[in-house]
Amino acid sequence: MKEKDPERLRAAVEPPNASEEPELQVIIESFGRIVSTAQRIAVPETVGINALFEVNRKIATQKPAMPFSSYMGEDTLKKYRGFWEQLLCYLYRMQEEEQFEEARPGYQLTQPQQDAFNALVVAVDEMTDRMEERGSDSQERESQAAQESDSQERESRATWESDSQERESQESQVRPKSQERSKCQKVTELGNTNESRKSKRAR
Repeated sequence: MKEKDPERLRAAVEPPNASEEPELQVIIESFGRIVSTAQRIAVPETVGINALFEVNRKIATQKPAMPFSSYMGEDTLKKYRGFWEQLLCYLYRMQEEEQFEEARPGYQLTQPQQDAFNALVVAVDEMTDRMEERGSDSQERESQAAQESDSQERESRATWESDSQERESQESQVRPKSQERSKCQKVTELGNTNESRKSKRAR
C-alpha cells in the first residue's frame, strides 16, 4: 500500500455516483436491504433464542453468556453500515473499474471468492439492464401520453374555434332580423304618435 496513491485509494471507498456507477449503486442498496432484513428477523420470536446464542458465540468451545441482539442505535448502525459499504465499493472498483488499475493491491481473490464476485457482477448487470428497460418503457409511455395530450388539446381547440365561428355566424344572421324588427317597431311607434297628435288637434 505504501507505493499506492493515497488519493486514489480514498476515491475507491467514496459512495458511488448513481448515474456513473449504477451497478455499484445497486450493490450498495441491496446490501442495505439485507442488513434491514437481517435485523428484522434476528429476534427470538423468529429464529429462536438458541440460534441467537450461537450467532453470538466468539469461541467454539465456550458458550456465550448472552444471546445476539440485532438492535443498534441509529448512529452505530450508520457507522457499521458505512464501513461495509466502503469495503464493497473498494472491492468492486478494484476488480471492475480500469481507472483504479494502478491502485490495485497485490493480493488476489481466491477462486471461490472470484466465482462469488463474478456471480454478483452478472446478477447486478441483469438487474441494471431490467431497470434501464423499465426506464425506457416509462419514457416511451410518458412521450406517448404527452403526444396524446397535445392531440386532445389541438382537437379541443379546433372544436372550440369551430363552435365560436358557428355562434358568430348564427349571431350575424340573427342580428339583421333583430334590427329589422327594431326598425318596424320604431315606424309603428312613430305612426301611433302622429295619429295621437291628429286626434288631439281634432278635439
